[in-house]
Amino acid sequence: FARLEGSKHAIATSLARVGLYQALLALEMKPGERILMSAVNIPEMTAVVRLLGLEPVFVEWDTGSLFPSVDDLRKKFATVSNQFGRPRVFFSTIVAGQVGDLGGIHDACRELGLVFVQDCTQATLTTYAGKPLGRWADISLFSTCELKFIHAYRGAFVCTEDDDLASRLRQVIGGVLVPQGTAPLVRKWIADTAASVILEPQLFGRVFHHFKNSIFLQDPFDDEPAGVSIAGLSFFESDASQMTTKLPERMVFRASNFEALAGSDSLLRVRDLVDKHKAIASRYREAFSEFGILPETSGEAESSYWRFPILLASPDGAESFLRRMRRRRIVVERTGLSLLSNDVPRTREILSRTVFLPCHAGLNSLDVERVISEVDASRSPSGSPDRENRPENFS
Repeated sequence: FARLEGSKHAIATSLARVGLYQALLALEMKPGERILMSAVNIPEMTAVVRLLGLEPVFVEWDTGSLFPSVDDLRKKFATVSNQFGRPRVFFSTIVAGQVGDLGGIHDACRELGLVFVQDCTQATLTTYAGKPLGRWADISLFSTCELKFIHAYRGAFVCTEDDDLASRLRQVIGGVLVPQGTAPLVRKWIADTAASVILEPQLFGRVFHHFKNSIFLQDPFDDEPAGVSIAGLSFFESDASQMTTKLPERMVFRASNFEALAGSDSLLRVRDLVDKHKAIASRYREAFSEFGILPETSGEAESSYWRFPILLASPDGAESFLRRMRRRRIVVERTGLSLLSNDVPRTREILSRTVFLPCHAGLNSLDVERVISEVDASRSPSGSPDRENRPENFS
């Protein structure tokens, strides 16, 4: 994995959220310290920070992008420094592989003396200015959990270029002696089998997509999704509510040989998988270049595009677009992440207008052209493609 991502060190751990916990321990963060964070991620990342007694301070996205603002990072650093003392860490999340001014973030962190930790769980094999993402941060977190580019059911890597930091990370992570049991894997196999049935195109289109809002989609504006309760059992709920005093034992483990085997096999195929994602994203960019719906990304970045985002004109327009595409049996999503704070109005506004188009390797060229056609049709007042009478943006 280190060779794949161009990192000097890649230390295996159980989950990316656990990797963040272990990284902050290796950095010897103390209770009461403030940590600067980008404001969109899974709620468990905030739970990790609070579990260590740290106080998160959230940094806004850049206008028109899905990436942290260099100006707001500097502003929040100054505010925290004046009120509480200099913060030591900035934890940044790359959403769906979308990379903005990473060079500016890197330079600001160096200037301000911040340790730069980035979440690359949706950005395998992404580069910036010709260099792998891990070269731009002090610590980078990658995931090999289900649905990621490298799929080993569970697992993660903590990457760094710093020998001393790698040694401290190995000491922290190496203290985990709990072996992976079989029960979680059996649950994963059952979930995979159920997903293969539910997501069968004809069955999903006729039955399950009607329930997608309530069952499959995480509400990005709900910090701790409650999940679904059936016969007293909860499904799809967040782990964050259980992370109040310690990490649950089931989240801290050494991977099984089975997971290592599955991950190794997936590792061999990941470049082809990423290339398919990139090809689909390239076709989308070409088709939508004049639509005014592409979020701003850096020309220095070559993304793997975990999902492909479009930025609509208004929250109502985004909701209307979601409903229409689902009626057309095209699986579009808000995001699998959450807004972690209400103190970031610009980020909230951008997220409320963001929709992700399918960009997975299972799509063929006809599928991609159908998505493009339906997006084009959504721009016409009549709901059908009308290349002579397009409004400037989605309404």
